[in-house]
Amino acid sequence: MSKEIPEIIKVLEGRIDSWKYIGEIISIAPKVADLDEMYFFQKGLLWSMDKKSIFIGMVNIVPDQINSDMKKLYQKLKGMECELESGFMQRNIHFKYHSDLVALKRRIPNLILNDRIIRRLNEDKSLLSIVKKVRPEKLTLTLSMPTEIPISTREDYYEAVAKYYEDPLKITWEAALTKVVERGLGYRMTINGIFDTMEKTSKILKEVSTL
Repeated sequence: MSKEIPEIIKVLEGRIDSWKYIGEIISIAPKVADLDEMYFFQKGLLWSMDKKSIFIGMVNIVPDQINSDMKKLYQKLKGMECELESGFMQRNIHFKYHSDLVALKRRIPNLILNDRIIRRLNEDKSLLSIVKKVRPEKLTLTLSMPTEIPISTREDYYEAVAKYYEDPLKITWEAALTKVVERGLGYRMTINGIFDTMEKTSKILKEVSTL
């Protein structure tokens, strides 16, 4: 028996080419060129009946067959990873270096922080305006790693990232946005705002990464 069409797909119908279920995850193929794929899934909250919605946009720069030049590009881009920081009541929002970079810098001495992507994001007033309306709980832009790498602790994660930094297999950005999306009058606007955020961030990621 086929599953019912999810509400998110009904909202984004005119903006996507196709979609499919991968277990409980919805894989979406957007029409926009810079955003290669998007994943959507939900997680329950311990203290509430609500569910946390997680959106992950994939931006492929070098999806496979990485060479020595592309390895250097990966290492350069690693220092550009960033995340959204919001001030009181989310009135003063801006992007900053990803908090993990401080810990990674201690393990990767030649990791050089570069604010090029951060500056592009913070200069995009249209993007910031959309993000203010969406009000995500979390928004991060990081380079992806193979999911089969075993990680059980934060220390394992840092060690795995440091090792992968020396010998990456591909260059793909992940734009990950987390938010409790409530059904109601504002649902359609919120989902479209999240998709707009993915489109705009993916465009900047692709432009900076391919120059």
